[in-house]
Amino acid sequence: MSDNVTLAVNGYGEQVVFDPDSNMVFLLTSCCESTGKGSAESETGVVCRSCYEPIDVAFGTGATLDDGLDSVRDWLETTAFDGDVDASVRTDEAMEKLSLVLTYSLF
Repeated sequence: MSDNVTLAVNGYGEQVVFDPDSNMVFLLTSCCESTGKGSAESETGVVCRSCYEPIDVAFGTGATLDDGLDSVRDWLETTAFDGDVDASVRTDEAMEKLSLVLTYSLF
């Protein structure tokens, strides 16, 4: 099992990570550095997997490399960095780091 690779930190202090085992890019919560999970008990429908506090629905989403790099780029810009003044720049930096991680992991 591989460790997650941090690609960036958004304007809210939340880590955007890549999991090489699942080929997924997703957010970690700022409260516990955990993932989100669905819950009927939360008004957003998503809670922190560690502390069960309600969190934004964005933590219940992610992008997979199986859908292509354009899909990952779109998710980064519209979800992970949503509301960031420099979302486009942060997206480019995260995509560059992801490209390096993928290139390095092939060897």
